Amino acid sequence: MTNVNLSPGPFRRMTATWLREQGDWTGANTVKEDWVLLEGRACEIARAEAHSNLQKAREKGTVRAYLQSLERRGHVGLANTGLNILAHAGTLMRKLDLGQQQDQVNVWMAWLDWEVRFVHPS
Repeated sequence: MTNVNLSPGPFRRMTATWLREQGDWTGANTVKEDWVLLEGRACEIARAEAHSNLQKAREKGTVRAYLQSLERRGHVGLANTGLNILAHAGTLMRKLDLGQQQDQVNVWMAWLDWEVRFVHPS
């Protein structure tokens, strides 16, 4: 169930600005004002499903496919950032690099938690 009275406008504008600053023009252009926030338990269900699907993808070695599914659902910036983090995972050399990557992963997971709570109205 969605609440059409809750406007994600300011969040979407901030997201679009951040994506442009990161050089992700495609992601910034896909941020639209027509997304709505899920209500109540639907938010937590969406979050739990996203975490479960990501864990399954990790176990199967299909994280790229999972990220592509996020992109197909309109979460382009989230998916592209996930792919970027994944691409740099194999090039880490120092302990500091590993810590920085974990920070990036933590921020990305928080973004995932928030982002999947928004859907296109149907």
